[in-house]
Amino acid sequence: MRGTSIIELIIYGAILALLSVFAINTFLLISSAFGEVRLTRQVNASAELIMGRMIREIRFGKSVYASSVFGVHPSRLSFVTFTSPSDDTEVDGDIQVSGMNLLFQKGSAGAIQLNTDDVGVTNFVLREITSANSVAVKIELELQASTTKRAVTKKFYGTAVMRGSY
Repeated sequence: MRGTSIIELIIYGAILALLSVFAINTFLLISSAFGEVRLTRQVNASAELIMGRMIREIRFGKSVYASSVFGVHPSRLSFVTFTSPSDDTEVDGDIQVSGMNLLFQKGSAGAIQLNTDDVGVTNFVLREITSANSVAVKIELELQASTTKRAVTKKFYGTAVMRGSY
């Protein structure tokens, strides 16, 4: 007798099914991992831009207004700053949360959104640190990026001393 028997066909079919399940599972795991890496990269990139801009603007500041809100979410920082490094004209600066967006306003210019549209601010707490010679602001920022299947949330911290305060 030549050819394959029904038992051999069943065994070959079972082996093919197992290999297919393994390949599909591997593909789904890799796809999931890439999705999470993409979201983490979005959060990290947005945090780098936000923290860099806030720390730079706070360091450039001179003093904090009493209308600032510290120690709670959402915090708000209203402060005196300068128009530019080469211009000593004092202007007001304001950093606050509106919805899931972090906004920065300097002088009479309109507020700009610091975070990207695909990353939201889930927690924003500022703390004022005051000494006899200077004022500093500690930043606690939590960002989230999400899709319909997964979400990535990360916390970031920074501190800036107002250079105009000493």
